[in-house]
Amino acid sequence: MDYVKLGSSDLKVSALTMGTAFRGGQYKDWPGVIQRALDLGVNTFDTGGYTRNGVNSEDVLGEAIKNKRQDVILAVKHTPQGPTTRSAIENRLKSMKTDYIDVLQILPCRCARVPEDNQGYYPDGPPDFEHSSITKSMEDTEKLVRDGLIRYIGVSRFTPPMLEEANAALTSTKIISDQLQFNLFNRSIENETLPYCKNNNISILAYSPLAVGLLSGNKEVIQRQLGAKYEWFQPDKIDNSLRVVEILREIAADRGKTTAQVALNWVMSKGIVLPISGPDTIAHIEENCGSTGWKLTVEELSRINDALPPTISE
Repeated sequence: MDYVKLGSSDLKVSALTMGTAFRGGQYKDWPGVIQRALDLGVNTFDTGGYTRNGVNSEDVLGEAIKNKRQDVILAVKHTPQGPTTRSAIENRLKSMKTDYIDVLQILPCRCARVPEDNQGYYPDGPPDFEHSSITKSMEDTEKLVRDGLIRYIGVSRFTPPMLEEANAALTSTKIISDQLQFNLFNRSIENETLPYCKNNNISILAYSPLAVGLLSGNKEVIQRQLGAKYEWFQPDKIDNSLRVVEILREIAADRGKTTAQVALNWVMSKGIVLPISGPDTIAHIEENCGSTGWKLTVEELSRINDALPPTISE
């Protein structure tokens, strides 16, 4: 496993982050997957207080790492509904059986309230800061740093202007990471956000690095997702998307790797970008960890990039 520093912090994180959101329903198998990830050198876990099948993913993660907390870096997403209250974070800490969070990742407040019947709600749509402005959220979060409940502040889905406003509100710390969607088909952050983050020592945690399964090359997953909301699965785009997958498959065969490993390594080739792997099984985490410890050549990167379709705008 390769390790890098997360932004301007002193956190030494694994090149591959393990995502655990929405996996509470797999509570019987999930501890084994987490343990295997630890065995393979993964030390960074991304999570959020999402409930599925009546089980909260943070409860499962907390139980699995309670005796290994000193070896684990927790990156926890948080959507402030009004101020980032101490009591809300204390409840999250209790759920995860810990007394601190390494990186609290603030999401834009996109809704007036989370529906009571949907605890796993993940807000979409344009930001709405009526209830919690960026400045207010940062001021409240920095208090949690001073109180020792969290070590560092990260964000999710923030654009460069939002990052500017966030850092301007902070007095004794800086944003160290931004969680954003990034994969071979959605490269929109390359326009502005990626250069901005490079210039300001902000790491990017990339979710959906395998494009919701398309870049795994798994034919069953591809067939199941055809026509889904993601642009790369649309009928007018799928042929181009599959041509990219075929290029990855050819490179993987030459390298003794898998299609998914090549796709993840491409994400890592951007330098400050760390993919978030969301494996469901031990086999998945073993495969995804095989994306580290090697690098695509200049020729291979050029071959992939030449095959890529235009991306959506930032």
